[in-house]
Amino acid sequence: MDLRDEIAAAYADDAVYANILAYLRSPSDESLGVLSRNTRNQIDRYHLDGDLLCYNIDRFDAPRVVVPNDDDLRARIMHEFHDSPMGAHLGREKTFAAVSRGFYWPRMYKWIRKWVRTCETCQRVKPSKSSQAPLHPLPIATEAWRSVSMDFVFGLPTDADGRNGVLVFVDRFTKMVHLTPVSDTVTAAETAAHFVDCVFRHHGLPELIVSDRDPRFTSAFWTALFQLLGTKLSMSTATHPETDGQTERVNRVLEDVLRSYATSFTSWSKFLPLAEFALNNAEHASTGVTPFFANNARHPRVPALLAVAHPTVPGASTLGGDDDADHDEDTGVGDVVTSGDHDPEALHAITRSKSKRALAAPSSAASPLAAWTARTLIDPGNTGTPIAANYTPKSPARQVDNAAVSAFVQRRESIARFVRDALQEADDKQ
Repeated sequence: MDLRDEIAAAYADDAVYANILAYLRSPSDESLGVLSRNTRNQIDRYHLDGDLLCYNIDRFDAPRVVVPNDDDLRARIMHEFHDSPMGAHLGREKTFAAVSRGFYWPRMYKWIRKWVRTCETCQRVKPSKSSQAPLHPLPIATEAWRSVSMDFVFGLPTDADGRNGVLVFVDRFTKMVHLTPVSDTVTAAETAAHFVDCVFRHHGLPELIVSDRDPRFTSAFWTALFQLLGTKLSMSTATHPETDGQTERVNRVLEDVLRSYATSFTSWSKFLPLAEFALNNAEHASTGVTPFFANNARHPRVPALLAVAHPTVPGASTLGGDDDADHDEDTGVGDVVTSGDHDPEALHAITRSKSKRALAAPSSAASPLAAWTARTLIDPGNTGTPIAANYTPKSPARQVDNAAVSAFVQRRESIARFVRDALQEADDKQ
């Protein structure tokens, strides 16, 4: 059963939302009187989208799908937004911001906080915070992709192509990140080529580039290249290497993300595009919005919203019904958007079967990236593809995958011993 159908069916088992649905479908004094006083005061915040109940505070607030009191449904949504490579095991604030854009249930923040706290992968791969010397901040950027910082992250397991590092580019204004895998023998010329491929062709040339004192950035070719292009290379001071603090912070988050699902095998580079998506789709503390929204003024679509036919997805309401197969082959998103016809019926031409094929039939069935959508949205019982984080390591631990593991294991063992002793003491007193 699709996620949309499961949510709609679960409303019947939730007394609160069942009563709200009954009132919205047939408003009357009798059905209104069944609702609690608090629910009656907020009834204007609810409306129907087909068989789904949606919630928004006012007309300026984007509608969100109401999830009934069903832990299995909420767990499936949390798997998609937190546990999957697209979710990247980010913290509670970023996870809450991502989930709450499309879904709603009471006390969601507390529910998500408990989920993240009890996530074994998060506890295993994320090191404890440590105090560091204060940074010497750079001037605040005033325009997107006008000032870019970049750095290398090495110490990853060597993949099939011999790459064991990541080159990180960060826009200092919108905080958008671009990542590309590299080897530890990357040259200045190769670094320049990666810059052109990841940054220049999408955003043009920045006025300022911030980097560390890595020889790759200070080589004669690198400096000559940017002098030729009219770009000033801003270097960290010799006594304050923390100048490029933004990229160092992104590096730390990236390492945490890669540990969460890429520490046990050498195919981490295949997950790098999803890691980049997760970082760019996470709300940034300094801007209050996601890098995607800061650059494009909209949030990207994700499989969970397509699976429930979220009302903010164009043509999504047809996901709940059947469509003609011939019309499905001839009608696409591009045809509707470029035609200039913004009538709701025209937008609904994006059909259910077309959307389901996009979710259920990835371009490469053998790719590990296809596992999460297949398991959590289309077919939860499918265990044919193992979860990436549970792969058995085939190589010795590296710098990126053994941080805080020993401390975590020791804490867990001490807690287990305490619980056993407490239970034994309670049993002896009886």
